[in-house]
Amino acid sequence: MLRLLEEGRPVDVILFSDTGLEFPQMYEHLNKLEQYTDRTITRLKPPHSFETFFYEYSPKRKNPALDGLRGLSWPGPKQRWFIMSASPPMNPIASGNFSTLLWNGV
Repeated sequence: MLRLLEEGRPVDVILFSDTGLEFPQMYEHLNKLEQYTDRTITRLKPPHSFETFFYEYSPKRKNPALDGLRGLSWPGPKQRWFIMSASPPMNPIASGNFSTLLWNGV
């Protein structure tokens, strides 16, 4: 993100997906980044904890063999359940009429 801003590239929104498992230093770092860049970092936080989604959540499953099993599997490139359940959700941001370039990492 810093490199994009240094190069003068357009950055519409900066998002941070908060799993609730971050070290306190990460939140300090985000606050410093906001001060340094004079940009707001939108913090996405789901209504339940990572542990709740992983161990306790009972989603409606497409595969009947998985009915009754609790929890979601590990998030991965094809399954970002934690981000999509965040508040505010990412769907309205991604549904705008513009091209999107996504950079992961700080």
